[in-house]
Amino acid sequence: IGPVRRLRVTLPLRILVAAPTDHSKQIDAAREIAAVREVLGTVGANYVETIPFTGPFSITDLREKLAEVKPAVLHFIGHGEPTGLWMWRRDREWLAPAASLRATLQRSPSVKLAFLNSC
Repeated sequence: IGPVRRLRVTLPLRILVAAPTDHSKQIDAAREIAAVREVLGTVGANYVETIPFTGPFSITDLREKLAEVKPAVLHFIGHGEPTGLWMWRRDREWLAPAASLRATLQRSPSVKLAFLNSC
């Protein structure tokens, strides 16, 4: 997305695990975040920091969180479609268009890898 980014990161590697509230209750975000933390915890806190971001958040909220946390990795856990990712807008689930995600990531220069764990 956009120009090539330098792959150099500082330790600890910051990973933002974003899991918007799942209205369908098909995804157990707390369990998945715990599993990510367990696996990454074996590396050690000096090397990896996992920051969870959960709740009914919008693409704008995600953009603001990325700017605040400045993670090297975005790990998204949620529902998706070829045209976008399901998030929230005005207290309702909303399909955030892929173009919005692209723009968000272009404005987040710290992100070197985006892992989208969604259908």
